[in-house]
Amino acid sequence: MAALHPAQDHVNQGTSYPHYNSELKHDGISFPVTLEDIQQSKKMNRLCINVEDIENDNKKYKKAEIVQLYLSKAKSRHPTIHLLMIENTKFYSEYANENESNDSDPIYHLTLIKNLSRLVKSQFAKDRHRTLLCDRCLCHFKFEKSFQNHKSDCENSNQCRMILPKKLEKCLKFKNYRFNNQVSFSVYAAIECLLLELSENPFDIGPYQKHVAYSVAFYLHCSFDDSSSKLQIYRGQDYIEWFVNELKEIAQNIDSQLTCIVPMEKLTTKQEMEFLSAKNCHICEEPFTENNIRHHDHNHFTDKFCGVSHQGCNVNYKDSHTVPVVFHNLSGYDSHFIIKALAKQFEDKVKLLPVNKEKYISFTKYVAGTKVNLRFIDSFCFMPSSLEKLSSYLGNKDKKITLRHCNNPDEYQ
Repeated sequence: MAALHPAQDHVNQGTSYPHYNSELKHDGISFPVTLEDIQQSKKMNRLCINVEDIENDNKKYKKAEIVQLYLSKAKSRHPTIHLLMIENTKFYSEYANENESNDSDPIYHLTLIKNLSRLVKSQFAKDRHRTLLCDRCLCHFKFEKSFQNHKSDCENSNQCRMILPKKLEKCLKFKNYRFNNQVSFSVYAAIECLLLELSENPFDIGPYQKHVAYSVAFYLHCSFDDSSSKLQIYRGQDYIEWFVNELKEIAQNIDSQLTCIVPMEKLTTKQEMEFLSAKNCHICEEPFTENNIRHHDHNHFTDKFCGVSHQGCNVNYKDSHTVPVVFHNLSGYDSHFIIKALAKQFEDKVKLLPVNKEKYISFTKYVAGTKVNLRFIDSFCFMPSSLEKLSSYLGNKDKKITLRHCNNPDEYQ
């Protein structure tokens, strides 16, 4: 009522305003009013109401700041009403001491903001010049034209306040160091097909060729033990079932290795000296401080000591439970042969990252009873060329995996 009928004198007294029963509908609204009640009230009375809050527990800011708590999308013939929600901490603390077992929420009060610009201006300016303030996102402007251009866009699209970074936080830094950890296992696969003629008539409008897959090959690469790497080839009509079963077996074997952590080797004198004299964490490369606890980081699949790290870095530097399964042109070709069998042959869900109903950027198959998931990705997305051309860039000495599976150089040629 104070917003709809501003009083000239004694603005702090309720008798200076008409009683709310005379103008406002409040059916089903309980007092004290909550945010849910405000939403209901503004619909019944066709009002535009925004609620602001005081943010004083954020360490980034030296002073308390006014932030948007609730924004109304409705339009009204009356000016926008701004309310400030204040927590009655003093009353609540005294009440909580008397009733220690009380689990009720704190009590909040709503007060009218007569001039939002004057209340918020101290957060971004110290001068006394006129400032135009957007009452939705709290952005400020000096020129009327800029303010009007912003206001038309903000009303249609903006749902939040934009906060620019401080001077010390203006540079983006990589923080998810666990993604730096090399995947221990990866699978590289390919499917071969034959083209069968369906019609010899060149004028036939229907399909004239059919792709019939007859073989599949994959190479399992282990980054820490070459003896665990293997190449498998299979030909036959049930090639898809065989391939999916092999992937399931690989996932189960990897899960057993992930759960059995190998203890770290006994450090040598040199490694002990390295641990004591280390100045930087080998994971995040940040320096150690007096309060940091140093940890020994080691490979969980082997017993090798990797380096000295912060406690938090070591805990978060986990072995990946995702096994990438790489196909060249997976999205446009190979996925059509395996996606159905992958979804039905063994239990658990499949998550898709689709382009459309028939084409997928990637998809992930979870394996029931394990913590491992198989993520199928397309190498053509970042190497857009044929395998023949890509392999031509390698010399014979560089094709180590192929040479390893040939009995002699003549067989390779």
